[in-house]
Amino acid sequence: MTPALLIYDASCPVCRRAQSWIARRARPNCLDYVPCQSEARKARAPQVSEDECMRAMQLILPEGTIFAGADAFEHLLPLLRAPWRFLRAAFLIPGVRRIAPILYAFIARHRMSVSGLLIRKENGASCDLNKGRR
Repeated sequence: MTPALLIYDASCPVCRRAQSWIARRARPNCLDYVPCQSEARKARAPQVSEDECMRAMQLILPEGTIFAGADAFEHLLPLLRAPWRFLRAAFLIPGVRRIAPILYAFIARHRMSVSGLLIRKENGASCDLNKGRR
């Protein structure tokens, strides 16, 4: 079976962590990963522009269907091991398919700000949200 292809922004710590999280939970041989900025992406997915994959992760299923952003996440879930794959059922809840793209777009738009927090935390800085509120 040909694996699906997940394209992500390798220059973003949030995106790299998400890709790593997915890779640890993916079912064997179900997913390949390529950075958006790589020659591998250009060779394996020339139909996906760098601009598109910098705006949202892209998932290309083996038959060639492409999903982006929240749609990619929804179609990625069945490729994960239990219990994670069962989260796809959440998309059956009324309103989730309307809210998911808005939430995804918000996170994607602010990912570099979130990345700054992650980098500081990785470098040993504390992340005390109550600091200064006493």
